[in-house]
Order: sequence, then C-alpha cells, then structure tokens
Amino acid sequence: MYTLIIGSCEDVVIQHFFRSLDVERYPQVIFIEMRRLGEDIQLNEDGWKLPCGGEISHMQVTHVYNRMLMPAPNSKNRSQYDYLNWLLDECYPSVINRPKHTMHNFSKVLQLEVAKDLDILIPNSIVIANQYRGKDQTQQIFKSISSHRSIVEKVKDNYRKKVHEPVLFQQDCGRKNFRVHVLDHYVFVHYIASKRVDYRYDRSMKMQKKDIPTSLKLQCFQLMQYFSLRFAGIDWMEEKGQYYLLEVNPSPGYAFYEQYTKQTEITQCLKKRLGIND
Repeated sequence: MYTLIIGSCEDVVIQHFFRSLDVERYPQVIFIEMRRLGEDIQLNEDGWKLPCGGEISHMQVTHVYNRMLMPAPNSKNRSQYDYLNWLLDECYPSVINRPKHTMHNFSKVLQLEVAKDLDILIPNSIVIANQYRGKDQTQQIFKSISSHRSIVEKVKDNYRKKVHEPVLFQQDCGRKNFRVHVLDHYVFVHYIASKRVDYRYDRSMKMQKKDIPTSLKLQCFQLMQYFSLRFAGIDWMEEKGQYYLLEVNPSPGYAFYEQYTKQTEITQCLKKRLGIND
C-alpha cells in the first residue's frame, strides 16, 4: 500500500515534510512531481508509471497529501491532470485535502459570507474596484480577494488613491494574530505579535504556542466541517477579547510556523494521518 505526496519539489512545505522523513525507511511514500506528469510520470486508468520503472495501481493508493497549488502547467498533460483531480475527489479513500473542497480558497469573500452564516465574527469588509478611496477608509487594511499571495497593508500607507482591480478592504483589528492549524480533530495554535500588518514580512515578529478558548476551537471545527476539510490554517485576529476570522487556507504553509518554533508537532501528526507510522 502506498502514500502519495503530490506537488512541487520547490514547495517549502513539501521540502519541510520530507526533511522529517527517513525515505529509506518508508519506501511506500511516493513523491509525485506535478511538472513531470505526462512526461516520465504517467497516469492512466490502471495506475501510475514512475521514472524508476515501477508501477502502482490505483487500488494500492491508500493515502494522499495534496499540495497541487497551481493549475496544469501546459496542455500536454492536461488530460492526466484532470484525471488526477477526479481520482483525488472521487476515488482515493483518504486525501488531505480533496481539490473540490479547496475551491473556496479562490474567494475570501465567500469565506467571510460563510462565517457570517455561522455567526462567526468578521471584520467590517467591503470589495471595491474602479473608484477612488474615501477618507473613511484610512483605518482599514487591504488585501487580495483571491488565493493570490499579496502583502497586507494599511490603506493610509499606500500612495495610490484609485482602486482599479477588485480589492478587499477590511477594518483594521490590530496586531494580535492567531494562526490555528486544524488537522482532523487536532488543533495547533500559534500567537504572533508583530508591528507590521502582515507579520510574514516582519523580521522582528514574535511567535509562541498559545491556547485559545474552547468556543473558538468549536468555530474552527464548524468551518472545517462546512468546507469538508481535513487540514487547514485558519487566521484570526483578537481585539478587545473578541476573535475575528480573517481567512481559511485549505493548503496551509505550516512549515513557516514549525521552522520558527523549531517544533514539528504538525508534521508528526500529518505523517500519522497519512499512515506513516514510526
């Protein structure tokens, strides 16, 4: 039986994951480099044909860690890419996470609407395009409305006065960030103190493990259940004792947090959920 890790060798999360794995001890763990699909990695209705000459039938695949973050790179492997998406969505028994359950990552607005329906607090938010910013937006931050990586900043720190493409503007809730990773029923919390709005770009930021109220954990589980996710990174902001949902990432870059804290609890849990037992 085999566990597939699917993605790109340049993905820092996959690099981090494999650094914790003695590959010689786990020959059943197979890495699928997406850019080689249709070339020396072949996929058909019977199974996989690998560069080493080995073959794996679909019935032998028991677990998959899906890190396909980009669409098919070219038309040459488009049919195999589409077939792989179907296998992950409908065929393989245990997938973290199925592609069909990650589509909401392309719309932060959808995530916020879902949160409102679940009675979860969100910052005051508005999407605007093709208009000038008003003075009442100076206490807001702005970010991409999709999964496209963008640097979150305060509106008043940006010299551009006119918004052309759709942009999400939100109430500035301060600098008390919580990243909550949920993997099945396990919860891992990191508290981040930062002077910058986007702590990922703050070299002076401080991070520590910290607990959160049970009520907030239950809201995380609500979001996981609604989006049918097994693994996600959920971003919250605390202001005056209230927790505001910022977004749900179904392909979380958890390596950033483990590398800072020099702890690998998430990786070890992920390995067990993928059937990789020491």
